[in-house]
Amino acid sequence: MHFEQEQNRYIYVLSAVFLFALIAVIGKTVINKGISIIGADRASITATSELPITILLSFFALGEKMELVQLAGMLLIMCSIIMLQYEDILEGD
Repeated sequence: MHFEQEQNRYIYVLSAVFLFALIAVIGKTVINKGISIIGADRASITATSELPITILLSFFALGEKMELVQLAGMLLIMCSIIMLQYEDILEGD
């Protein structure tokens, strides 16, 4: 009985490690493909907007509380994204 529990535990751990490795490989592959399609500049802007989107989703979907510091941080991030886009427009890119 004890041997079966140990064996099941090892199978569980190996399955979890395999799943995490698979997710990491798929994530890196998708990111690299996305960078090759839209370019590094836009990919970094998209990655920067990930945090405000995550905070908003947790607020609406999970009912998490949002503090003033989080709102201020989101505002700073969004302003920096807008400034980067505005700079690209002025340069004619």
